[in-house]
Amino acid sequence: MGLQVTEEYLQHIPERVITLNGTTIMWDVPVITDGTILAFQPNIVQHDKNKKTCLLINTAIPDN
Repeated sequence: MGLQVTEEYLQHIPERVITLNGTTIMWDVPVITDGTILAFQPNIVQHDKNKKTCLLINTAIPDN
């Protein structure tokens, strides 16, 4: 996919914004929208300029 990953994955910090083939992937970046989103910011945003779509992904890790 063209992403660079270090050998020591626990110390790897990816870039916040990556653009590949017309698709922009952003993580941990505030997003400005027309409507109100209750969460401060989604975890991952995938913006596909070719398909004209935007996917907001919010992840959670439950604590037992």
